[in-house]
Amino acid sequence: MGGRFADMEWARWGCRQTGFRYILFERDTPETLLSLWRKPLVGKSGSSANRRGEATYLRHEGREYVHRHYYRGGWPARWVVDRYFWLGLKRSRPWREMALLAEMRHEGLPVPPPVLAVIDRTGFWGYRADLVTARLDGTSLAQAIRSAQPIDWTGIGRTIRRFHDLGIEHADLNATNIWLTPKGEVCLLDFDRARRRHRRSRYFSDRSLRRLRRSLEKQPGGAAEAEAWDVLIRRGYVPKPPGRPGASGSGRRSFRQFELHGENGPDPPEHGSGG
Repeated sequence: MGGRFADMEWARWGCRQTGFRYILFERDTPETLLSLWRKPLVGKSGSSANRRGEATYLRHEGREYVHRHYYRGGWPARWVVDRYFWLGLKRSRPWREMALLAEMRHEGLPVPPPVLAVIDRTGFWGYRADLVTARLDGTSLAQAIRSAQPIDWTGIGRTIRRFHDLGIEHADLNATNIWLTPKGEVCLLDFDRARRRHRRSRYFSDRSLRRLRRSLEKQPGGAAEAEAWDVLIRRGYVPKPPGRPGASGSGRRSFRQFELHGENGPDPPEHGSGG
């Protein structure tokens, strides 16, 4: 049976149910692409082909897509590889991620366009899921570092700050989830478990940056350790106010000693906050 749920927040979305399978999709998604996921488990990659954090690429009718299966991480993955507790369609992980992607794109944030999500009920209490997004041209930050490509660290810092200023909390910000396009645009990927707050939280912003810093420390070559992170934070994420005298470059420190807000003071007050 097909049809659209009456309470869908985005009118351009559709939802189809076949047995215990739900397919959420953008209205302009080709019918031939939807048909690939019409039967149970057809669109799901095997665990050996698509591990957590990885994605597979799909070319269909001249367009390229990214397919990601949802896998558990941390200690739960020792017992449950890819099954989640069913609390309803609107509380499922692919619904939340697809909705957040659509909202962020509506606000002009650089994220991949969501295409479709698949949710398979498994018994009374569980489900497995997949997400398909449009593939963006370019390469990941991790790949750019390994191939010694020129990197706009200031642009990366500014892009991350845009998300944080709008209350977007990326749960796994790392060098793989930062995407650099040939046009010089910086995009963020993989918003599973991400959330949005009405007000920006410095705690979660700093935690996200620390996660990114640890990811950069693991990259080969050491290029990110001093100068790259210094530029990303000081000139991109926390730019100096106009007219403020600059500090001498001789006093540059490693990011291991760098307090995220220490050099430039605290963040400016949020709109609507007092004093």
